[in-house]
Amino acid sequence: IDTLLQAATGLGVTNVRTDHDGILRHVRFFYQYKNRIYANLPVRGWLEEKDQEPIWGKNKYRIEDQQIPVNEKGEYLINWYGAGGPVGVFRYVPISAVIQTASALRYGGEPSLDPEMFRNKYILVGASAAGLKDLKPTPFTGISAYPGMEIWATVLSNLEQGNFVRVLPWWANFLNTLLVGF
Repeated sequence: IDTLLQAATGLGVTNVRTDHDGILRHVRFFYQYKNRIYANLPVRGWLEEKDQEPIWGKNKYRIEDQQIPVNEKGEYLINWYGAGGPVGVFRYVPISAVIQTASALRYGGEPSLDPEMFRNKYILVGASAAGLKDLKPTPFTGISAYPGMEIWATVLSNLEQGNFVRVLPWWANFLNTLLVGF
């Protein structure tokens, strides 16, 4: 949509693929399409505040002073925080309340939300209704449904906090197993 494209500061990809067992644990940060590289949604938003574009290295991306671990396919292992949905980790705000508040601030009236709650925050807009088919299978799906937009909120939070899962090499796991067995 040309109007949205003109107003946007960047584009973010929202593709996800589950692991071989059908559970979503990894996401790709970057995709190539027609000789251009596109970041996924949370990475694109996060990069808007950075002075440096990513530097690719073996099994990692470097962005400013952060090294972000990825596997040999360039996939990032998400550090999940817990259950998803309206009673999960992230705060949900109905879009109707956001629109009403914006309207009240612009045209007068009593806003239903405190506008300060949005200051200096990342805001992700998405759907959580099951009928919209944006519920994804994650390690926490058995507890509650996991809305697709909340996957991006989790990745963005991982990036903001530098909260990464680091996978041990096979030999360290082997040593650990021997020690525990002993």
